[in-house]
Amino acid sequence: MINPDELRINNCIYYKGEEVFLSEELFELILNVRDYESIEPVIITKELLRDKCGFEIHDLGDFWQLQKDNFIMFQPKMQLLGKEMPFITRFELLIPRSRSFTELHKLQNFYYEVTEEELI
Repeated sequence: MINPDELRINNCIYYKGEEVFLSEELFELILNVRDYESIEPVIITKELLRDKCGFEIHDLGDFWQLQKDNFIMFQPKMQLLGKEMPFITRFELLIPRSRSFTELHKLQNFYYEVTEEELI
């Protein structure tokens, strides 16, 4: 389940098991009937980022680098408890920061905040 406060129009989610882009009409329907259990996140994979979002993937030894224009993310190749590590992006404010992502809608929201462009 996804907290509805994390969503915005055009986010890619699963709704009742089907991958959809969140339209204004669907968002209103979900909020009006409080159908929060029917929405699930799309989990990020390298293939999804390459095929749907247009990222280039580079093998840099111990980690993957994924790049779309000037937006760069990294993913360590090691696994933790049998699961792939999250995708990490670094950005500069007053001090360097990083943020990790496993769910597409959260990456979409962050990408939009940083670039003012839609990821997909």
